[in-house]
Amino acid sequence: MFTKSQSIDLDTLLGLLNKERNTDYRSVTENQVRDGWCWVSAMCALYGLRPSEVAAVQNLNKVVKIDGITFPAISDPNNLELVLVIGEFTYFGSSTKTGQRLAIPMSKDKALIDRLGIHNVCLPITTSKDPNGFNNNHRLWLKRHDWGFTQALAFRHLANQLGEMNGIPQEIRARSFGHSVAVNDSKYSTRQNT
Repeated sequence: MFTKSQSIDLDTLLGLLNKERNTDYRSVTENQVRDGWCWVSAMCALYGLRPSEVAAVQNLNKVVKIDGITFPAISDPNNLELVLVIGEFTYFGSSTKTGQRLAIPMSKDKALIDRLGIHNVCLPITTSKDPNGFNNNHRLWLKRHDWGFTQALAFRHLANQLGEMNGIPQEIRARSFGHSVAVNDSKYSTRQNT
């Protein structure tokens, strides 16, 4: 049985993030969990990442140097390029599906980046070694908070469309997402959320 593909558009995502961030939950822990999964959702939408790949980013809160090239921390508000250094492994020791790579944001619109809260790094902490555990926690959170969809791929599709609208060539988008142009073409070009 095939699952129906889910999508989200940018306005809906921004509305959901705004609603969540303005909801005050009963405990500090619930507010931290909310902030964490909202931030992961925003990262997935801006970069086209899988949730577990967010947990493999090496330059969230620290500068990373590779082959003499410096990649500023994502948390640095002066970092306008926002290039991610995705490691081969998550912080909880699980291998990423696509290995080590660089990823760029599909939009450099400062107002959008601020609304998404990208510089406000808030990575949820898990002790599970299973990458599906992190992804499942994200999916369960989306379901519990009634976002209207539970597929993380919806964020990847949105990111692909953002990249397309911002003139980022398909080859760069595919490389940033960690797959081939053929996969990008077959998986994402058929979905529209404009």
